Amino acid sequence: MWDEFEQLEVEHTRLSQHKRICTGEPLEPLSRAEIPKTVLSLADFRTLVSEVYKCWHEQWGQDVAFLLTTTRAATPKTQDFKARFQKIRTAHEHSTNAGAVRVLQNWYYEACGTRTPQDPNEWAICARKLILQLTNAITELADAAMSISQSENQRNAWQQHSATSVRAVVVRIAIDLGLSLRESAIGYHTRQVENQLRWYRSPKRQNASAELDSLVERSLMSQSPALPCDHMTILRELEVIGSRSAFAGIQLAHAVAAVSHTRGDAFLKLVAASWASIQPA
Repeated sequence: MWDEFEQLEVEHTRLSQHKRICTGEPLEPLSRAEIPKTVLSLADFRTLVSEVYKCWHEQWGQDVAFLLTTTRAATPKTQDFKARFQKIRTAHEHSTNAGAVRVLQNWYYEACGTRTPQDPNEWAICARKLILQLTNAITELADAAMSISQSENQRNAWQQHSATSVRAVVVRIAIDLGLSLRESAIGYHTRQVENQLRWYRSPKRQNASAELDSLVERSLMSQSPALPCDHMTILRELEVIGSRSAFAGIQLAHAVAAVSHTRGDAFLKLVAASWASIQPA
């Protein structure tokens, strides 16, 4: 499988280079560490599918969607892979979906000659087939990206699309907040916000860009430093246990802790004074 994976890395690098030319940012990296070293069982294959899905859908999804929309006629293999891979993943996650299970079984048959792989060699063949199909899709997308890089209008369109991606907003607002995030943390917050967006209904007349900024800011602010005491001590000090003000009181305490670096009674007195200063007259 690793021979196929090396070719995938080559094509990923090529796509990443073209993306950098067009948008100023590379494609998110592909990590070998997350891929199972061997695929010899159904459990191994499920893990491989899950990790490929994270890359394809969560990390690269915005760029894949743009390239497929912009260069539809030039990406038939990618469109086929996208549709079938979604069914494969669905069959693994929801075995009661008869249509997805049928697609998965047919895919198994095309890959290794049986609709119910059991032998370790059959699973290894399925793993190589999946990586090869992903590589073919990335190759096609890299060719499409190269074509886009030669068109000023399409370059600008991709740059604008990338600038409004959730990941780009996470990076921008993290810089605004003075946060230095590792790639894993950027990925975590990107996934958190994307999951919220799937179910989120923006208020009427709400600016979509401003609302995305707000969702990202709230996700990043969940990384507050630990309090120097337990939350009940603070709630008792503010006399708000169980009230509607309790949550706001703890938020204020986190802000005081981050700015003052105080502890013990000095911290509690500062929280209490800050709380008192913002109460309505």
